[in-house]
Amino acid sequence: SDESISSENVRRLSSKSDKSVTDADSIRRLSSQSHDLLAPPKPPSRTSSCSSIFFSDDEDLLGQISLPLQTSDRLGPEGDDITSILGPGQITPKPSAETKVCGNIKLGFMISKGHLQVDIICAAGLHWDSLTQPPDTYVKTYLMEGKRVLQRKKTTVIKATLDPVYRKRIKYSASNVHGRLMKIDIWKRTSNFDKKACLGEVLVRLDGLDLSKSTVAWYKLFQMNSTEYGSEEFLNVW
Repeated sequence: SDESISSENVRRLSSKSDKSVTDADSIRRLSSQSHDLLAPPKPPSRTSSCSSIFFSDDEDLLGQISLPLQTSDRLGPEGDDITSILGPGQITPKPSAETKVCGNIKLGFMISKGHLQVDIICAAGLHWDSLTQPPDTYVKTYLMEGKRVLQRKKTTVIKATLDPVYRKRIKYSASNVHGRLMKIDIWKRTSNFDKKACLGEVLVRLDGLDLSKSTVAWYKLFQMNSTEYGSEEFLNVW
């Protein structure tokens, strides 16, 4: 009958309409997936960078600390004048050692509650000539007066990277910084049979900094004994 034919047509039209909707949904999903694949990658989280990280105190876990930056978060500029690439208060290396840059280290300095706080944040681009995997490294710090060591402390070891993140806050009890230096070395951890190797050092004149507020900056690492305050032999034993 005409009525049954009409009902059949309605069912067919409804089926086609449902199929069209399904096809349209599939096209939209494929388009969305293609867009996601073509979209530029999202930048890494700030919490994984050197400028927003966790520090561990000599005694207590401090949690996340936001240190006000007095300098750009980028590595120091390159230039013809050696002083243009040095960090705040950094002692200039001897002329013969000016080109022997071994990488970069990011440090923070401040006096708080009668303590000198030294933040060993991270290093970047450490030089490593070996064909083996990158070394395990740690940082030695020395509070010095001339060549005399007043106090010394070191970080824990960070494994197998030329861009280690140390996240270590070291506190020194001496708050009188006049005429005193902070010597910071990066060392390769060795086995009992390996020769100790310093991967770079920086010396900072503490009275060249405004320690009433946090100073955070990149410093150039130079070969050991690059300044007039060369490392004494006994410093390397520890």
